[in-house]
Amino acid sequence: MSWNKIGSEGTKFISECLKSNTTITAIGLSNNEIGIEGAQFISNSLRSNSTITSLKLSSNGMGHEGVQFITDCLKSNSTITSIDL
Repeated sequence: MSWNKIGSEGTKFISECLKSNTTITAIGLSNNEIGIEGAQFISNSLRSNSTITSLKLSSNGMGHEGVQFITDCLKSNSTITSIDL
């Protein structure tokens, strides 16, 4: 799903789906302009997701604050083994 300019609103929808996901193990959202708000949506969904093992979020304009949201969710998610920020 990379390079689709989904922005934070698209990320919000995807994040809601990830909360109940039981099959998808990798998600690639690089170059989608998700920003800080999108990073927060993804972070919140990953706190309760136990199937995602790989996450690609590079080139999304998240800045330090967005990266902090993502790294904070790792405290409660032990299944993610690969991250590209």
